[in-house]
Amino acid sequence: MSSRNAYLSHAERAAARAIPRALEAGAAAYGRDEDAAAAARAALADEPLLEPDYVEVASLDGRVYLLAAVRVGRTRLIDNVVLEGDPD
Repeated sequence: MSSRNAYLSHAERAAARAIPRALEAGAAAYGRDEDAAAAARAALADEPLLEPDYVEVASLDGRVYLLAAVRVGRTRLIDNVVLEGDPD
């Protein structure tokens, strides 16, 4: 949980719950050899209060990540999930 969640209204907080679900959808797509970023973007599009800044797959230090930055009202939330490599 980000400290930025304190800036969200009740409705925005409810909408923000779609972010980890979208990343899970992207990870599932990646496991099926599909486009993880596109799957996550599609899941985010179902929530009208969310405005994605970016949803990308990136490699860093031997891991592959699905990364997202999403605006919910005036608040920018960022989250990620490890697609490949040890998540620690």
